[in-house]
Amino acid sequence: MCRCAGMRLAEQEMRMLVVKLLQNFRLEWPKDEPKLRQEYLMLLKPERPARIQFMLRKNSNPDSA
Repeated sequence: MCRCAGMRLAEQEMRMLVVKLLQNFRLEWPKDEPKLRQEYLMLLKPERPARIQFMLRKNSNPDSA
């Protein structure tokens, strides 16, 4: 399978972004948000966009690289 030469680099950068987000933030479901249900249209998908709160971790510094 042929791929763009930069595709692996782009995938690695996306993984690093997710790691940095999870190191610096806790993901929380808002307390006032109703439970998210799924609907089936060939694939399972949420019935509406998910609202997730990013809560800064106490021991993190999001400005550091």
